Amino acid sequence: MARPVTESALMAALSYLLFLGYNIPVLGGFIALFCPVPLTLVCMRHGMRRALMSCVCACVLVLMMGGGPAQAYLFLMVFGLTGLASGWMLGRSEPPANALFKATALLSIASFPMLLGAGAVVGADQSMDELQKQMYTWLVSLLGTNPDPALLAQVEAFKKLTTVMLICPVWLVVSTSFGSLVLNQLVMRWLAPRMKLDIPALPNPYYARVPAWVPVVMFALMFRFGVIGGLKPTLESSLLMNLIWICQLCIYLAGIGALARMLRPGKPYALPQMVVFALVGLLMPAVPFIMGLVDVFQDSGAPAAKVAE
Repeated sequence: MARPVTESALMAALSYLLFLGYNIPVLGGFIALFCPVPLTLVCMRHGMRRALMSCVCACVLVLMMGGGPAQAYLFLMVFGLTGLASGWMLGRSEPPANALFKATALLSIASFPMLLGAGAVVGADQSMDELQKQMYTWLVSLLGTNPDPALLAQVEAFKKLTTVMLICPVWLVVSTSFGSLVLNQLVMRWLAPRMKLDIPALPNPYYARVPAWVPVVMFALMFRFGVIGGLKPTLESSLLMNLIWICQLCIYLAGIGALARMLRPGKPYALPQMVVFALVGLLMPAVPFIMGLVDVFQDSGAPAAKVAE
């Protein structure tokens, strides 16, 4: 029992030191990639219980010697929970795509209190008003004293949309959770040969599919969004807009996979090729979105329904 306890304590101390290094200018962004890794290692080697103990110890170290409650809370929400969720995900004996989806959902639920009501805390309306004034000033300096009314209308629409999205930023929590788990898995795969660990490969979007209920839910949300009057600075409007955006992203991903399978049905694209494919798809967003809507209602079949192992 001594070895797991000792290693858990050492990993907690290492997490604390990496968190301190996170504040170093320039290098901080690189060091931040490794902050969740010690907790992930403990979770994979000794289980979730030991990882939780390491996370608590690291939070106490940050609390006592690293900046107080605010910094300890920041460490827990940004790095601690990511390390725990990633370790749980990488230790699952199921398809990587399923594990990533479940870990993203769990991490989003756990992280949401940090951003719940963020619009009220930072003053979304006031912040967007200031941004609108800055954009108007920029337009005046660029186009003269009489900017195009169409441009001003676009600035106003951007301000309104951003304000609504920030009142209850579900999309931000989900996308941040997903991105942090993917980044941590990439770091773990780089460290895996040195740690003698078996880390599953990242899911290939070539096999991406979403359940048929996703577009059904999206259209139901859009209907409700229209009933309440569209974009409004209310909690319900913000929540509906965020959920619609998440559904659209899922369908877009399915559409990218459908396009790839249509172009190369017998030979899957590699992961880097699929990333480029998705970026190119941003130039014509309607095409992958329509393909995604068509694909989710078709018979999955084989091998398209497989999840990359």
